[in-house]
Amino acid sequence: MKYIIQKKYGFMQKIALQIFFILIACATVFAAEVGKVELRQLSGYKFPDEMLVYNIQTAKGVQFNRKIVDEDIKRLYATGNFSDILAETETLPDGKISVVFLIKSKPRLKDIIIQGNKKYKSDKLAECVTLEKNGPLNDAELKNTLTKLREFYDGKGYLSATFTPETKKIEGSDDD
Repeated sequence: MKYIIQKKYGFMQKIALQIFFILIACATVFAAEVGKVELRQLSGYKFPDEMLVYNIQTAKGVQFNRKIVDEDIKRLYATGNFSDILAETETLPDGKISVVFLIKSKPRLKDIIIQGNKKYKSDKLAECVTLEKNGPLNDAELKNTLTKLREFYDGKGYLSATFTPETKKIEGSDDD
């Protein structure tokens, strides 16, 4: 009977060792370090790398975490300056992870034209515009501009005034 107990113990020990090695292998895979972070701006307005780095937590030397990369993408989208963002990952020969952010900014604003206004001059209405010429078409700033124009007209008693933003692609521009 003593022999049977030792044999069962040996079997359990083998199972425990196998589970231990599987856990170590999984921990090694999941604990991979970021070896390289690259920010590729594909088209449109080119932002300074400092602005992009400020909005991401993924950095060289930190533990790779897909959730953090996804949050980085959400933070970049939240700036309102980008139309498409992808993150590609690759395992480097040394076992570290390379993360490449492929970033496409919104089109650049070449000019801001106010048309159809009869009661107030364009110069006066331009004071409400928070968008910047030669900057990217930022959704939050466009919404802010429309709100300021609405408040201006409402304050003057013109409650039925309407505003319709319109964008046009300029042939030969580098924006997609």
